[in-house]
Amino acid sequence: GFWLRGSHWVLKGFTVADSPKGIVLEGASHNLIDNVEVHNVKQEGVHFRYGSSDNTIQNSYIHHTGRGTTKDQGYGEGVYLGQAFTSVSNWQGGKPDKSDRNKVLNNRIGPEVTAECIDIKEGSCCGEVRGNHFDGHGESGQNYAESHIDVKGDKYVIEGNTGTHPLKNGFEIHHQAKAGIGGCENTIKGNTCSGLPSGGKCTISFSKACKNYIDN
Repeated sequence: GFWLRGSHWVLKGFTVADSPKGIVLEGASHNLIDNVEVHNVKQEGVHFRYGSSDNTIQNSYIHHTGRGTTKDQGYGEGVYLGQAFTSVSNWQGGKPDKSDRNKVLNNRIGPEVTAECIDIKEGSCCGEVRGNHFDGHGESGQNYAESHIDVKGDKYVIEGNTGTHPLKNGFEIHHQAKAGIGGCENTIKGNTCSGLPSGGKCTISFSKACKNYIDN
């Protein structure tokens, strides 16, 4: 894959394929990823983590992720923002991964993305997800992946996206109870969902600890 640990770079017009991961930013800020394609990777397509902030991915196509083992399917997100809390040791210095103010704009994500098209982790804040199209065909259900977007971050704006055929729901908001943070003050509006399964919802909040604004 392509690993970036620098800032103020433009990554444009290339393909990453047939690798363990796609594009990974670590401690990398103020970068632009534009018009790339990521496919046939064993785990996630694009990952911003370890304090990677103020980055944008736009006009790109991410599909056929999670191509490794059955376990890898649970890590086959299209775009992954931040770092999951499994234990304090999983965060650098025992503190939440502040990968903040990242933007995901006008991309095609899916089909055959085995986890969420976009997974926004607890501890991250204040990003934007706009104008993307999600194709849920091929989502695996591993590690509870059942929606186009899983929001555990705070103060995100998710607007003007379209999605088809999620495994269960289009957009989900969660509070990470174990970490005691996340899933607060997000705005989800102006998105559309089609091909929902029986009982599925376009947007649902499981976060009872705080308020979010939903108008889909």
